[in-house]
Amino acid sequence: MALRSDYRAGTISVATGATAVTGSGTAWLTAGFAEGDQLFADGYCGIVGAVTSDTALTLAQPWRGGMLNGAAYRLRYQGDGSRISAQARQLIDLLGNSGNLEALGGLQGLANRLSYFTGSGQMGLTTLTAFARSLLDDADAATARATLGAVQQGGGTSQGPNIVRLGWAADGSGLLAQVDATPMGALWTNAYVEGDPAARRAKLGAQANLGFTPVQQGGGTGQGVNKIFLGWDNTSLRGQVDYVDIGRIWSDFGSGRQMAATGYQRIPGGPLIQWGSSMNSNYSDYYQPLPVAFTSACWAVAPVADNVMPAANALSITVSQLTKNGFDIRSRVLSAGGALSGHVGTLVHWIAIGD
Repeated sequence: MALRSDYRAGTISVATGATAVTGSGTAWLTAGFAEGDQLFADGYCGIVGAVTSDTALTLAQPWRGGMLNGAAYRLRYQGDGSRISAQARQLIDLLGNSGNLEALGGLQGLANRLSYFTGSGQMGLTTLTAFARSLLDDADAATARATLGAVQQGGGTSQGPNIVRLGWAADGSGLLAQVDATPMGALWTNAYVEGDPAARRAKLGAQANLGFTPVQQGGGTGQGVNKIFLGWDNTSLRGQVDYVDIGRIWSDFGSGRQMAATGYQRIPGGPLIQWGSSMNSNYSDYYQPLPVAFTSACWAVAPVADNVMPAANALSITVSQLTKNGFDIRSRVLSAGGALSGHVGTLVHWIAIGD
């Protein structure tokens, strides 16, 4: 193919060191000039980088000659063969120097596999499933959501781009919602307003009403995972931990009590403790009845005198004749001379224990 003659119509203007060339009376774009063609003027040559209009083009490198204003010039067409060869060389350099073609050529083509870069000039294969292909061929987000069976998040009237999360409560109590980091609580559904209690429990996965409040077994500080049994043995409450019987559990049941200055308290499953105060009105010994009678016997009585005696005298309080109903109290004074006599007006506090 014969080369076309140089183009010389009009004049050009260009500044030293600039790349912009302005034409006057020119028709460069119409004449078909393009990147790679050559510009000659004032003994210098430049390579055209781009032609933007009939009167404007850009050089690939700054103009090395002096400033021109309305100067004559020549534009020379680059041969198609040279232009194609240069472009092919550039393409080969771009593809060959990166190692990408070699990496792609080193892969073994397999069905349902997709090539991808694993590094610079390195490629690998990954599985491309039928589902992935069905998602990749979707034209837009709405089609992709339909493929995934997903619900669009946001985008409605007055709705923002917040992240909305829905999930079943860890304790199985219902469906919970959260927007970004803010918990929104339970979502109301027809499961909450089901008229029939059994049907409502079935929908929520809830347990039927136990008729009592359950107590958590174990899990406290220092507590193990032992199994605890509580039960009635026809007389009292008993406990068992795993296979170990820990006996009766103390409670107020059946204990009986009279909390006063003269009173009594039965220890659950154990003895009866009684207490009181008394004072003799004469020098003789006297009988002290108990608030309640012991069932079988009075085991012991401890008396204490609440009197102040002269330093030279000693006061002695003793008890005897212990029965289920009472006991005798004796009050004696030992004087400094060794004489032993009765004592009147002795305030005695006592505690009795028995069964």
